[in-house]
Amino acid sequence: MAQKKSLLPSVGKKIRQARLEQSLTQEDLAKVLAISIKTIYRYENGLTSPINRIDDIARALSKPIEFFLDDFVEFPSLKTNRNPFYPIPFLTTLSKGIVRGISDSNKTHACPDWLFHKYKGTLFALKLKMIKNKTLQLDKSNIGIFTTLQDGSYKLVKERRTWKIKKSNTGTASLLRLERNFVE
Repeated sequence: MAQKKSLLPSVGKKIRQARLEQSLTQEDLAKVLAISIKTIYRYENGLTSPINRIDDIARALSKPIEFFLDDFVEFPSLKTNRNPFYPIPFLTTLSKGIVRGISDSNKTHACPDWLFHKYKGTLFALKLKMIKNKTLQLDKSNIGIFTTLQDGSYKLVKERRTWKIKKSNTGTASLLRLERNFVE
């Protein structure tokens, strides 16, 4: 049986690399994330899993989430000649964050092949019923297709425990496509 690659040391090394690229100390990063220096040390040395905070860590270090997890989150391809769509992870909640939601997701959503190929490995779909928004007129049955790359003007942003879509230069993910479903 093949040995599963350990997540903790690899992610920890990438956190350290990104922190040093930003010329931050462990203390600086701990202050930004409102956690202890000891926790940063434990993340970087693979002693504690940072997965529950990876969205915040990525934002604080100005890196896309896949920078930290590109070796561990796989996006399946079920493309056939008769099916011009690829399945991408479908999230119905963000209570555990984006990365954990993607890795735990057992649902998929059909993504057009042109979009899938352009943003391969960074896409996810999200039911928008829990998203607050003043700019876009969202309905509880709408679905958004997002990339974890900073590509696009409308971003998924967490503000005071509430997820919002707003026009911004920074955010956790970028909205690429809004699908309006008339039947649930």
